Amino acid sequence: MIVYFDKANYIKYLKTVDDDKEGPDTLRMLKNQLSIHLNFKTEDLDEYEQVLLEEFQSGVSTHFKFTFGDNEIVRPIKKENLPSKNGIYLLDDSSLSSLKKQHTVVAGGVGEEIDALKTLIIDIDYSFHAERVIGKDITYTNHLNILGLPFSTLVVVDRYMFKGPEVGGNLGLYQYNLDLILKNAFINKQGYSRLIFVYQINTKVANTSPYYDEGPDLEKLTTKIKKVTHKYCPAPELYFIGVPSGIIDDEHDRFIISNYLRIKSGDSLIYFDSSGVVTTKSKTVDFYSLGNKNYRDVNTIILNKLSQIIEETLDKHPKYSKVPHGTQSKEVINFN
Repeated sequence: MIVYFDKANYIKYLKTVDDDKEGPDTLRMLKNQLSIHLNFKTEDLDEYEQVLLEEFQSGVSTHFKFTFGDNEIVRPIKKENLPSKNGIYLLDDSSLSSLKKQHTVVAGGVGEEIDALKTLIIDIDYSFHAERVIGKDITYTNHLNILGLPFSTLVVVDRYMFKGPEVGGNLGLYQYNLDLILKNAFINKQGYSRLIFVYQINTKVANTSPYYDEGPDLEKLTTKIKKVTHKYCPAPELYFIGVPSGIIDDEHDRFIISNYLRIKSGDSLIYFDSSGVVTTKSKTVDFYSLGNKNYRDVNTIILNKLSQIIEETLDKHPKYSKVPHGTQSKEVINFN
């Protein structure tokens, strides 16, 4: 994960980092968890600014990456020209406000550097891990959310997400769970997005068996999802991956993954019934900010395995999946 600084932002940040109580934590994060790129040449700095630069480069971690000299941000700023959809963009540019409204990447103008960076520190005491209690912190009226972080892609993985007694999947409980989760995620969204749902089907048994499962009615589900998300942004690209039973294992069984966050959702995404009563056996939900290098490394492993599952499913067992026309199976998981 790379933080891109324009000169005005970089100098402003270094001059004011100690003025905000959370500023030192963001500096610690920059030196230990993230890579830095300066969109300018360091010889353009004056003597005082050179001193700030030298101080910034002291006390960094062994894996600290620091580059500078080339402006890697095409101007005017457009989402399709960004080097990465999981970068952090601290830029001195009048077109930045439009990018921020799209709620696709973490971004900040001059003077907004600390506020942008601290969104990745998701709990007190410089913590990149947060735990929320189901039934207390997460309720039917205050459902699971992605902590207000922007995103371009959401991957939702749950073997039994659409499993239930109804023909075509348990869409009845969708209204009280996944529907509300998506509403929370999209409430500030005004830009492009991709939603990828990975779940299990079972067509290996006779279709008369109670265990037979073709997955949800995808047309009905598409309508439901677009109805809730289209209120806030252009209709997202939707990917439904019906994975044959026996392939998804516990290691990457139930997650919500965005550009900046991974949520381990417990034993099910079906937390509540139609009366708002807790139905899951899980007590808590874990949130992991990808501002932390170790959590990013784990996330990469999960996504690589998930990508292999999706590729194999679409190449060998595509009947019960649905993806946009022209999709390459190996390109479904893509946060760049």
